[in-house]
Amino acid sequence: MSNPTTPFGWQMPTNTDLVTDLPADFEVFGQAVATSMADLLGGTTGQLLSKTSATDMDFTWTTPASGGGMTLISETVASANSAIDFTGISGTYKQLYLYWDGVYHTGNTSGFGIRFNSDSGANYATYGIRFENSTAASFGGGETSITPTGSGFFYPFGYDINTSGNRAVSGSLMIDNYSSTTKYKHFSGEWQFTESFVAARTVAPLLGYYASNTAITSINIFRATGSATMTNLANTTIRLYGVS
Repeated sequence: MSNPTTPFGWQMPTNTDLVTDLPADFEVFGQAVATSMADLLGGTTGQLLSKTSATDMDFTWTTPASGGGMTLISETVASANSAIDFTGISGTYKQLYLYWDGVYHTGNTSGFGIRFNSDSGANYATYGIRFENSTAASFGGGETSITPTGSGFFYPFGYDINTSGNRAVSGSLMIDNYSSTTKYKHFSGEWQFTESFVAARTVAPLLGYYASNTAITSINIFRATGSATMTNLANTTIRLYGVS
């Protein structure tokens, strides 16, 4: 038996080997193959084979990370609430997605905003455009919550909304890198509602960031002005998702 140059370095029988030597030759050859391929054994359904190191034939079975999936973290139905908190948020996701629909106010001249970690400092930067019927106005600046200042009312959970279904507020907010302890958190979103008092339809898309390197573990919907409460129409909810 010789040691020819092969990609795997296995000893292989040659045509000059004696017939009586072949069983031993194949035993050596087979053992070398089995040893080389040992890392290919195992694994479970759905796993992928990946390189453990740069060493030849050094593999391991891994479970692929999920991508783009959404997990419902919490769902609530507002019922005469002055505030709603999503607390104890796990840091295991890549993004957070807050969605709300059918929220109205049991009273007038009140607005509801959003904060992170109950932080009421001027650590929110928001930039966007507010459309009220046929009029558009830009907004932007440092805020104490996601309730941008400027001309008109920019409250993401609405301002002065009565119980009429087509007036109720709906919207969403995506928060990126929320679990980072070293970076600011970017967010983007939009909302729309009809203010009861003047029957003005408001649509407001925005971008912004939360200037804190503390991980977000709670999202707080709070009453920023007035004394009204917020309630969900039938068959609507406020939902928080984790995005993988």
